[in-house]
Amino acid sequence: MKKLLILIAILLYASSAFAAATTNTAGSTLKLDDAAATTPHPIEIAASPKVNMSYLNADATNFQYFIIGTYHQGGDNLYATSSSVTKVYHYKWATDDTKDFTKLPTTQSNAQSEVNWLTTLGFSD
Repeated sequence: MKKLLILIAILLYASSAFAAATTNTAGSTLKLDDAAATTPHPIEIAASPKVNMSYLNADATNFQYFIIGTYHQGGDNLYATSSSVTKVYHYKWATDDTKDFTKLPTTQSNAQSEVNWLTTLGFSD
C-alpha cells in the first residue's frame, strides 16, 4: 500500500506530461514517457516481483487525465484511482477471475464518477 501511495503521488505530480497506455509485466519497470516534449524526461518505476502496474491516459487530447492501477499476483485486490477522483478504490477478485486491468475504466468520463467506480465497475472505497 505504501508503494501504491508513492506511485500515486509521483503520477499526480507529473501526470500532465505523460501520454499513452502503459502496463508492466510483474517485477519489471513501468516507464512513463513524455516523448512529445522537446526534452523528454521519462519516469521509470520499478515494481516488486509479482506486482503489476498500469497507467492509462484517459483523454487523448488532454494528458492531465489518467487512470492508474496496481495489483499483486498473489493477492485478490486491484487498487486504482484516476486524476478526477480523490480516493483509491479497490476491486476484490473472485477466485476464478483473471487478474488483469480490464476492470479499470478506460475513459475520463467513466473515471470521474464515483457512482461508476462503485456501481458499474464494482469497486469499493
